[in-house]
Amino acid sequence: MENVYIVLIVVVGIIVVVWMLRGRLTAVTARGSVPKGEVEMKAEAVPEASNKGDATPKYGVDIHGIKSVGDTRIGVQRDDVRLADSAFAGKTDIHVKNDDKKTRK
Repeated sequence: MENVYIVLIVVVGIIVVVWMLRGRLTAVTARGSVPKGEVEMKAEAVPEASNKGDATPKYGVDIHGIKSVGDTRIGVQRDDVRLADSAFAGKTDIHVKNDDKKTRK
């Protein structure tokens, strides 16, 4: 009976891994032999996309497309802030401070 539990745990583990990688997997095959006690599993996947070739910088805070009339106050305390494509009419107060704590990822 213990063997059945071990097999069930292994099967559930395989199902969870296949489900987690379902976007990248292209083929999964498994075969086994009970009398010989052998199991073989093979999975083929698409390589993970790399961001090394990406020339656009990434920002933690991207403020764009704001259209504001009247008093506007924006305060951000981060190192990686981008403010673009925004239109402000009236009194505008924008403060961007460096993040001294550096605890955010």
